[in-house]
Amino acid sequence: STTCLTSAAFIIRSGFDTLGCGTILGVAETANIASLKLCEKLGMKHKRDTVRNGRAARIYAIERHTYQMRSSTS
Repeated sequence: STTCLTSAAFIIRSGFDTLGCGTILGVAETANIASLKLCEKLGMKHKRDTVRNGRAARIYAIERHTYQMRSSTS
């Protein structure tokens, strides 16, 4: 939903701009297609698959320089 996208984008922006993070990670269960799509819409890249709490999951990441490039073109 638009609300989820807006909220997640705010969290990423805060992580980079306020907290000074170099990389932000997202973890979603592979069965949760909506969350996987959200990570991709946010510009996060799939890094690897894992198992978390006994369930298949994907780890996504976005780097500060990628975020800054995306922000300057939008």
